[in-house]
Amino acid sequence: MLRYLVHLLMLSLLWLCMPGCGQAQGDGAVRWLQQPILGGHEVEQGQFLEVVMITVATPDGFISMCSGTLISPRVVLTAAHCVDFQGLKADHVVVKFGESRTSSESIKAMDFRIHPDWNSHSLINDMALVRLERDAPAEAIPVPYLPASMKLTQDDVGTSLLFVGFGVNSWGSDGIKLWMETPLDIVCTRPYGCSYAKTNTICIKQEGTGICSGDSGGPALMERDGVQYVVGVNSYTAEGCQWFGCGTKVDEFQDFIEEYLGAADGTDCDTDEQCASMHCADGVCCAQDCDGSCQACNLPGMKGTCSDVADGTPCPDGNLCNGQEICTGGICQKAQVMVCDDEISCTKNLCDPKTGCVYKPDSLSCFDDDPCTRDLCDGQQGCAHEAMPDGTPCDLNATCIQGKCEYPPEESSGCGCTSSSGPAGVPALLLLLSVLGRQSS
Repeated sequence: MLRYLVHLLMLSLLWLCMPGCGQAQGDGAVRWLQQPILGGHEVEQGQFLEVVMITVATPDGFISMCSGTLISPRVVLTAAHCVDFQGLKADHVVVKFGESRTSSESIKAMDFRIHPDWNSHSLINDMALVRLERDAPAEAIPVPYLPASMKLTQDDVGTSLLFVGFGVNSWGSDGIKLWMETPLDIVCTRPYGCSYAKTNTICIKQEGTGICSGDSGGPALMERDGVQYVVGVNSYTAEGCQWFGCGTKVDEFQDFIEEYLGAADGTDCDTDEQCASMHCADGVCCAQDCDGSCQACNLPGMKGTCSDVADGTPCPDGNLCNGQEICTGGICQKAQVMVCDDEISCTKNLCDPKTGCVYKPDSLSCFDDDPCTRDLCDGQQGCAHEAMPDGTPCDLNATCIQGKCEYPPEESSGCGCTSSSGPAGVPALLLLLSVLGRQSS
């Protein structure tokens, strides 16, 4: 997005414009530059998938386009001016993975952060980071950024840089991913800049090859010790994309990048947001989301990487009634359904999903119809019949005595008569009848 012009004092005053201009200005100071990477080559399918297209629907309804580089599964490095629109919301920023606008997989941004010292007038600190709402496609392998410990110096001038970007071919056309190589010309860290180079920038000469519109935010890549790093973020060129092109020197911004990225894999964490990978599992930052209960990210020697747990490790589903599941070959295997039976006739055999088998005593099943016993269900022995305390009522005018229902002696006949016997054991009633008979004769 070529939104800004600067004056650089060389032999004469030059108009400068950022190579990604996405918005026309009413004063005519900024105009569209519709060339792609100058002298660039089309990428092959699947090549440079880490270099992405960034489209922005600005609050005033304009569509802007830039480039960027995936530096972690969810974070893209780009230029500040690519997302520097007042009132811009994260969900209006879309990152596309592919060779062109039409052959891309799109992922919306979750948030973005512009460098706090970005200055749209002086064009210094032109850097921003965009966080995706989900992981990038697995084929897009993040590129590491050059750390401060490996910073570019004057000794690197002349080293070949690889540039990749989505320069727009013409107004209204789709951006096509192109690449080109050219040597590093300037490494500037002076507080007040170096000729046309701003402080903390790197620059290349542009004579028929170079960066241009739509390449803003894209990477300058360099190999160190066999590893390819992002060493620059495309920022601005001279007018017409001629003479020179410059980008933000990445190694000077390690603290800003690391603070946004989050902790490295294997670092202790509590939330996903603390991790560069956006995955906190088993208390550590994990390279990817652990899939299933038979994987862990904190195993000895594998901290930070999802790995299969040992066979036989429990993998409970929260329901004990369907048996104890265990891991086998990284897969949670179902177990036999739990059978609850204590072989005690007076208990109800139940199963609680959280606690397992429950045996509930049912004393009613032990009822023996004896009013002088207390009928209980013992969870270990089964039915038990305890004698009721002596004196417990058991019938009309009867009480329990030593576990048996007894009537008082004077009421045993049921007629109010004494129950005692006459001479020689003759019942009192027979004796009385005999006496009455003798008296009548």
